[in-house]
Amino acid sequence: MKFTRKIVPALALLIVSAVLMTTATFAWFSMNTRATATGMQMGTEAGDNVLISAESGMTKAAVSTFKNALVISAAKANLRPVSSVDGANFYFVDAFQVAGNGSAMAPSGYNPYTKYDTSDAEKLAASQTAFENNYRKAGIKPYVEYAFQVMATNAEGAAADLVIDSIALTYNGSASVQTAFRVAVFANDITDAAAATETLVTILRQNGAVNHTANSAVGEVSGAPAITAVSDKRDSGATIASNVPEAATKFYRVVVRVWLEGEDTTCTNATFADLDGTWSLDLGISFKDASHTAQSILNSTVRNVALPAASYTIGTTPVAIDNTLYYPVMNGEAMVPVAGMTGAYLFTTQADGTLGETTAFFALTEETYNGYKTYHYPINVTPQYSVVAAIDLDAATVIDTDSVTIGADESAVTYYVIEGKKLGDAQLYTTATPVDGLVNDSVIYTIEDGVATDVTAYCTLPAAAEEELT
Repeated sequence: MKFTRKIVPALALLIVSAVLMTTATFAWFSMNTRATATGMQMGTEAGDNVLISAESGMTKAAVSTFKNALVISAAKANLRPVSSVDGANFYFVDAFQVAGNGSAMAPSGYNPYTKYDTSDAEKLAASQTAFENNYRKAGIKPYVEYAFQVMATNAEGAAADLVIDSIALTYNGSASVQTAFRVAVFANDITDAAAATETLVTILRQNGAVNHTANSAVGEVSGAPAITAVSDKRDSGATIASNVPEAATKFYRVVVRVWLEGEDTTCTNATFADLDGTWSLDLGISFKDASHTAQSILNSTVRNVALPAASYTIGTTPVAIDNTLYYPVMNGEAMVPVAGMTGAYLFTTQADGTLGETTAFFALTEETYNGYKTYHYPINVTPQYSVVAAIDLDAATVIDTDSVTIGADESAVTYYVIEGKKLGDAQLYTTATPVDGLVNDSVIYTIEDGVATDVTAYCTLPAAAEEELT
């Protein structure tokens, strides 16, 4: 999504006496319209027996609205730094009292903090006006928020926890190294009754994120902003619900709120001045079993889908969005769906028909209006999607007598080792025998934990033999 975006925060020692407030160091943006991070998008992917709805109300939505993946692109915001200890109450500093190094300058007797008050419509409007005037920029926001609902059926065979098992921040499709973003997660059970409030589950930060005053941000003490301890939910596991009964179906409202923490030591003009690309936040939700734990830190990992260059081509009919042409990636005659994004297909800005290591990939969501298909929201997914050069297997390739047999009796299949050939770190196998050798219709496999996976698409095989008829 586009907001001055993909998200992040900082802290300091605040000394107050009866007569003056001295200068403390804060990592804030000074008055500079280039200090912005633009374009935020959130992708959500559910595990088995977990569905997601874009409905954001406090009462559960109709079952028909839930799906297994969701891309939220409507929420957009041009962010400016704020500070919060709980993800609910936010403060901003006078931008004209910030030095170039991000330190807040507090003249004697002057409180540089203002609360962004959302308690009622009138106060919200006044706060928004003050916020925009402070940074001299219309339309900016203190945070970007994504609200959705989750429908979860526990099929684990016993009571289990519903958790956010992954949450990753990327910039222009690559893992982000910026540590100023904070992500607060709120969750409420709305199965039997509407949620009255938002319940904080966790506040996540990236590894290496540091506030000037340890574990502290700007909070409210006796009605006045001050440096106070962050909620004890900070860095706690992102568990949406604990001990969901076996076979029970539950509904939850989840809110994910992202902001640039002004008290983070890296939240400065110098850090963000040129970061005007696309930020994305991806999270996964599943029931907790032996292989899943609730996420306790904002991570930067992204899934990796390797495209076999031998099987994929670039289509000839582009889609134009914002004066950029996007060409569909094709597998034969079919467009390639993007993993984890319902209704999204893989595109590239590369115009020729050959995929390579430098190809940039985008996900475009498909929608139909009055019978016409249209595409929206190009999302850079280059790190998630990469091209693997074809593994050349010719007639001279040696098939070893070493083999693995999977199955028993009549269902047993023998897979022979292909000498010296691997896909990444995985050894290649084939059902072709050492005597017969490889031919153009041989099938190639990798084997892991006793399961054979067909990877023939990643290989080039010998050409079909030609026979001369007389």
